[in-house]
Amino acid sequence: MNFSPGANITIPNGMYGNLNLVSANQYAIGASNTTIQGNLNVSNGVTTTGAATNLSRLVVAGNVTFSNSSNPLPPTGANQYAIVFTGGKTHTMSFNTPVDPNFFSIQTDVGDVVNFVNSGVHTYTVGSNQGGGIVNKGVINIGSNNLVVNGRGSVNANNETGSFSVNGGSITINSTATLNSNLNFDAD
Repeated sequence: MNFSPGANITIPNGMYGNLNLVSANQYAIGASNTTIQGNLNVSNGVTTTGAATNLSRLVVAGNVTFSNSSNPLPPTGANQYAIVFTGGKTHTMSFNTPVDPNFFSIQTDVGDVVNFVNSGVHTYTVGSNQGGGIVNKGVINIGSNNLVVNGRGSVNANNETGSFSVNGGSITINSTATLNSNLNFDAD
């Protein structure tokens, strides 16, 4: 499905194959789940926003590629959205330099491996004053990138057993959450 409106648009909640946001406009992600059974591709010049109080979720079974030269995501705040990887397989998430993305949360299913692959080093920030953070039931490989948990975000607050792989990057937790965070690292 190619979205190429002449003006700003809200992407209806629904189920899509591959989803391509192709024209330089703002795309609002509807409250609740928008399911992408294939890949999400975001072209240069696109900006995205979620519903107020972080109610939007992009559920992605494939890869996520942002081809922007500026940050296409809302800054930390109430209009961030969650990105949920599903399907029990290997995924990639990539951003062009110099984008440092902000999400309400990043989530993985059992069996998912999410590799952060980019041109350059990025800082991925999750969490807001409403909560969020990481729910990892698979493996998140941040490589040489950085991961920051802010606001009231937490990491595996329900004792999810997913692990993190870091090779030259860092994980920083600046959380005021009352929930416990649980970090599990892979053998490397």
